[in-house]
Amino acid sequence: MKIVDVNNSSRPDLPNATLILGFGITAICLVWWYGVIGFVLSITTLVLSRKPMLLFRLNPEQFDVSSYKRIVAGRILAVIALIISIFAIVFAILIVLGVIGAVSIVSLTDLFI
Repeated sequence: MKIVDVNNSSRPDLPNATLILGFGITAICLVWWYGVIGFVLSITTLVLSRKPMLLFRLNPEQFDVSSYKRIVAGRILAVIALIISIFAIVFAILIVLGVIGAVSIVSLTDLFI
């Protein structure tokens, strides 16, 4: 009698599944320190994950489900990183504009005193 392990599937992983999850995690980590790098990395993750997700939707029985779950998790992390990095970039732009505005107001008041 041969014992078959149902958890060990012989189906291959989707291409770049682990890479996409790694990029999503890295994008979340880098968005707090370097907003632009997190932004670029999250966009890259979303672009890279498009093709494997389409492959899985066309042939779900051909690929391993756990690799699809890794891609979905990577995409979710990339979307969260993208939203946070957009807010960080907008906040940085508003800070710069506020500093420029404050400096110009101080310069104008110095002219009339």
